[in-house]
Amino acid sequence: MNNIKLISYKKFNNTYKNRVIENFDNETTIILNRIDFNGQNSTIYNRNELNQYSFHITENKTKNDYIIKKKEFIKKITKENPNIKLFNLRWLIKEKEYNTITYFKKGELLYDDILSNYYILTSNSKKSHNKKSKIYNLGDTCTAKENMTDQPISYYDEVDHILQVPFYNQPAATAYSNITVTGFQSHLNCDKYITTYNADHYAKGSSFGAATSEARIIQFKPFTPATGPGYCEYALAVALTLKNPFSTVTINLSFQGGSFTYSNSSSGSTTFDQTSAYINSNNLN
Repeated sequence: MNNIKLISYKKFNNTYKNRVIENFDNETTIILNRIDFNGQNSTIYNRNELNQYSFHITENKTKNDYIIKKKEFIKKITKENPNIKLFNLRWLIKEKEYNTITYFKKGELLYDDILSNYYILTSNSKKSHNKKSKIYNLGDTCTAKENMTDQPISYYDEVDHILQVPFYNQPAATAYSNITVTGFQSHLNCDKYITTYNADHYAKGSSFGAATSEARIIQFKPFTPATGPGYCEYALAVALTLKNPFSTVTINLSFQGGSFTYSNSSSGSTTFDQTSAYINSNNLN
């Protein structure tokens, strides 16, 4: 983490655990906000984050909306989890030391001022447009022609992102959207033809994140002798956001004018990625 380093931790005894709500107003909260390269909150467009954060310390006596929701959440989890574990984490933030109280249940992170608000953007994206096949000249051969059978060919594209909270045993949010266009290459003349497509998308959130995704087929025409070798136009998109475990966040995608936009009910930064293309049979390999 840039500018943020965990330097020590210590488990609280049961005496403190039983007094956690009683002591709540005497504690402080670190409110952490991710900043972009220029120091301003921003949307992330398919790029690795520098993981830089701004923060401020708030007294729990200050009854703002964040502190009220945090207190309600701590009350709830301590009541529902009698075996909850509390730790004191000591952090070095911009060369100064700060403490946070961390709540665990059977190894699962329930809440911490920093760990619940800090995240890492990763991508497993296999996104890559297949290179356009070369145009065969007279005398050239192709696999289909050599084997004297029509050969299967395909095209694949994907957007795929994960928001990961450090020390949390599952991703905060995961989303992907992909498309596979399939066809065949004729053994008679090496010409390529599109036959079918499969579009898929998936999104999963958690207590720490929300996600949505969509795979949209704008137009598709398979091969027929009357209409030609076929084509496909598509758009893929994912949107993910981190959230506090005591907040409800809704994130949506909408499609208009050939591209996606997103809406996020929270003020947090949104990881948003989309791709679109018009392909013909020569894009399949």
